[in-house]
Amino acid sequence: MNFASETEEKAFELWVDDFYGRREYDVDEATNYFTDAFCGVYDSEIEFTYQLIDNIGLLADCDRIVADYFDYDAYNYDIFINDYTAYNSGGKVYVFRNI
Repeated sequence: MNFASETEEKAFELWVDDFYGRREYDVDEATNYFTDAFCGVYDSEIEFTYQLIDNIGLLADCDRIVADYFDYDAYNYDIFINDYTAYNSGGKVYVFRNI
């Protein structure tokens, strides 16, 4: 696989190590899964969560008073239980969709 950056290469290494472990894997299959799963590199999980909420417009149609009381930490906790996985490496957080 040709990586667009060292960051992407590092993300692939972290993901493959966890997803496949020591099992043998098909490189094309792993590349496809990785491409679908990789969300990016962030300073923290909560930074990813704020961006996700903004990108999907989760609070866009809420009254301001409701949006002000939204519990970002609880939402962050919930999405990283089943929907996303984060790997910490080198002071950064690599985020992946669970596929």
